[in-house]
Amino acid sequence: SQNAVNGISLEFEKGRTYGIIGPNGVGKTTLLSLLAGIIKPDEGEISGFDKTGVLIQGIGMYDEADANENLEIFCQETGVSCKNNKYALSLVGISENQAKVKLKACSQGFKQRMLIARSLVRCEGVVILDEPFTALDYDNVKVVSDGLVKLVKDKSTTVIVSSHRLQEIEKIIDTAIFINAG
Repeated sequence: SQNAVNGISLEFEKGRTYGIIGPNGVGKTTLLSLLAGIIKPDEGEISGFDKTGVLIQGIGMYDEADANENLEIFCQETGVSCKNNKYALSLVGISENQAKVKLKACSQGFKQRMLIARSLVRCEGVVILDEPFTALDYDNVKVVSDGLVKLVKDKSTTVIVSSHRLQEIEKIIDTAIFINAG
């Protein structure tokens, strides 16, 4: 009965980073879910998001598996090649030894970096990250931010990242898109 997003018209250029900024509850996650194809729009058109890596809040992993196994399972389930797994882990600062630890023994911050790495496995198109810095300490925000900048530079990937705090993403974005009440 309520429009979550309405009247939005956006174009995204390859090799740039966009920030979707706004307070909690204004439609950021809904917009990103629409772009990722998780939900379909009631009207309008969305195109160009066929090779998309996605981190949307509430999508989990396998705690009994380690980081490498989680990425391999994800690749098998989604039909994505595993060729970028090590690269994705390196972008979020997860070493080869750390990638062998079962997730049940890891911190929330590590698990969040793992979720980000999983979205970066499909790194040759568009990467959509919904509030990626949740649960990350200052040092890991810097590691992941630097990794995203490297990804855009290395692969000409388009990154779309949401946050309710501009200062959290302002150093990595090329364009800020403010959203309020959909």
